[in-house]
Amino acid sequence: MDDSGPHHNNDVLTVSPDDNLSRALAALGPAAAPDLHDPACDSRLVHTPRGPALKVVQSVVQIQTTDAWCQGTLAQEPPVGRLVIAGAGDGRLLQAALAAWPTTRIVLWDADAAVLRHVLREVPLAAPIESGRLCVVHGVQILELGLGEDDRVVPHPVLGPRYRRQLAAASGAQGPRVVVGDGQLMAADLADSLAAEGWVPWPLSLDGGDPGALARLVSALDAKLVAVINHIHGLPELCESLGVPLMVWEIDPAMDRPRSPTTTLHHTHIFTWRQSHEAEFRRVGFPAVHYLPLAAPSRRTRLQLTANETAEFAAPVSFVGESMATRARPAALQAVQAVAAWLRQRGRPPTEAPQLVQGVLDTQRQDLDQWAIPGVLRTRLPGLDAQGGSRVSMLLGEVVAAERRLTRVAALAPLGVQVWGDTGWQALASRGVRVRGRAGHFHALTRIYNATAINIDIGRLYQRDIVTMRVFDVLACGGFV
Repeated sequence: MDDSGPHHNNDVLTVSPDDNLSRALAALGPAAAPDLHDPACDSRLVHTPRGPALKVVQSVVQIQTTDAWCQGTLAQEPPVGRLVIAGAGDGRLLQAALAAWPTTRIVLWDADAAVLRHVLREVPLAAPIESGRLCVVHGVQILELGLGEDDRVVPHPVLGPRYRRQLAAASGAQGPRVVVGDGQLMAADLADSLAAEGWVPWPLSLDGGDPGALARLVSALDAKLVAVINHIHGLPELCESLGVPLMVWEIDPAMDRPRSPTTTLHHTHIFTWRQSHEAEFRRVGFPAVHYLPLAAPSRRTRLQLTANETAEFAAPVSFVGESMATRARPAALQAVQAVAAWLRQRGRPPTEAPQLVQGVLDTQRQDLDQWAIPGVLRTRLPGLDAQGGSRVSMLLGEVVAAERRLTRVAALAPLGVQVWGDTGWQALASRGVRVRGRAGHFHALTRIYNATAINIDIGRLYQRDIVTMRVFDVLACGGFV
């Protein structure tokens, strides 16, 4: 029996959210952006006690609006041209505008297909789409609207500021266009820096996304550059095929060594925060590699905190960062699997792998301030280095990094230490550590560094040759680290 359509329940016609979505997509027809048909993007939307939220970097962004905000927006006269809702949110403003301004044409736009699919699912929109009253556009499609002086753009109170770069480009900002990889720490800072140099940035998620999305965006923007935080396998070759230069700023450790490019790269420039990575990238075939230390974004500055801000963020000692506890177990398992595969190739029982890995970790644990794992692996598993030893070192380094952070922060409990980060820190709450939850990269982080008497830096053991971004951030805020 086909039950995909409307349902009758006690003679009352009901339409399911999935019905709303399929009908709206059918009404949009060929005008629907490809991502609107992709249910995989729905995983970026999560449901929280406060309502639906969009996953962004290491946090979530609430997308719901309030009746008061919607009423305030609609209290003025309708626009002469179109009402452009920039950031679909929960669809509440759209519903109110459709009812309050029956003759106004409305454009619903969002940079993220997950948010648009949520609204199309929750609100029955097939009829206004079919009548031409409502135009639903995603991502780069906003460039085709030709925004004019009579159009009124209303940014979502939370999503709007995140989409300011796309809105600037759609409104005719002058300058060469650059696609900036979105979703990574420091991506917004990279976009800000490029904008200060006269570029017009357009953020786009590039890690694990549809390669066609980048091709369509580069074409629509006539982009002159793609800029990303951290190397993404395959992206240099894709940019080479599109004829657009690629700039990579590597700021985070990767579990895999860089792979040899599948084509000659003429226009890829990699900037890395570790001098030792220069030779590694060049060895596999990247011709243009440059050492570039980390830095603090311009928004990190000394602030005059209000009394409320001081009360919220002040601490005698604080650490801001991930506990890495949730990464430790998967990393250890992957290391065991890699060692087991190596043993199998050498005709040895793969069942020896757990004990061998445990022995390496136990040796490193004798001194959590000196990086010893690579040397221990070379001694106990000679030959592994040529077949993935570097990856095993990095994986075990993540395990040790988690243990080291938890141990060091726990030791500071008598000094009143407060810690900001992921849920892994909850393991220290019973030991007197005050766990504050996540700190927003933009607003909260600067205030924590300003308000804390002593900021602690606990970097990964295997990268003690670098100055971490945390150090730059604290010093830019005039803090002590």
